[in-house]
Amino acid sequence: MTTSELEQLPDDALIRLFQTRRPGDDRAFSALFRRHHHSVWRLCYRFVYQTGDVEDLVQDVFLRVYRGLDKFEGRSSFTTWLYRVVLSTGQNEIRSRRRRPQADGTELDDLADRLTDGTSAESALIGLLPAEDLARALESLSPDALGVICLRDVEGLPYTEIAERLDIGVSAAK
Repeated sequence: MTTSELEQLPDDALIRLFQTRRPGDDRAFSALFRRHHHSVWRLCYRFVYQTGDVEDLVQDVFLRVYRGLDKFEGRSSFTTWLYRVVLSTGQNEIRSRRRRPQADGTELDDLADRLTDGTSAESALIGLLPAEDLARALESLSPDALGVICLRDVEGLPYTEIAERLDIGVSAAK
């Protein structure tokens, strides 16, 4: 089967192909990766807010997906399962970051970067605080709550689709 033919298959067909593949044949997984990479990247960005770290997190997500796809039973849609993996991996990253000391990227470094642009110390500090408050608030959320916020505000999905992807009720998504 050619790459363009694989790209036309729905997720469940690609998963079946992956699960019955010959060793070393990862074309079905590659098609899933290409199809979902962008949306996974956008969700991962909400956890780390730095491009280099986002790529690492996306890689971790797809590594988990690759390792777990043979066991995927299809009780929920692939995208629901994928978003669960993203949320779990993102939450693990947040917990890990809380435990390790920050060597760089501290508030003072951020403030110094802003001051070199000719910004006053007061306005630079004011501009820094809301982002910190937002990041702290997002870190404190449960995976489901964070997932709803990301899918609603980042992806722009309606509540019905959010509920379907996260396997929760529409009222819970709201």
